[in-house]
Amino acid sequence: MAEIDGYTIRIDGDWSLKDFYELPHVFAQVYGFHCAFLLADKALDHERLALAFSSYPWQGGYSAVNSYTSLSSQIPRNLRPRVRAIHYASPGYMELGLWVAAATAAATIIKKTVDTASSIHQLYSDIYKGLQE
Repeated sequence: MAEIDGYTIRIDGDWSLKDFYELPHVFAQVYGFHCAFLLADKALDHERLALAFSSYPWQGGYSAVNSYTSLSSQIPRNLRPRVRAIHYASPGYMELGLWVAAATAAATIIKKTVDTASSIHQLYSDIYKGLQE
């Protein structure tokens, strides 16, 4: 079965209360998504996994929220993220107890998404600037 260990998320800079909501919320969604697939051949019922994806129209809003909730509810309780420690400073950290393989995959996807969004934003700015010139 999956091994639970500590996973540290680094905190740097000035964080608002909203930041402390958004980061864990998005991380938990992506973590749950990865756990569902990593465990699909081991512990989860394939029919329930298929139902989590086919039951919602995937057009944003409630369908996305409900599908993440459905996937997360299938993760065994012992694999669900638990806060072990939080230290707010610059630099600080948030330490979670969870399945590290799924957390690492989630972190990679989140970083790639942020990097891609930043590149797309820069490309848009360059195109817009070029059109104005």
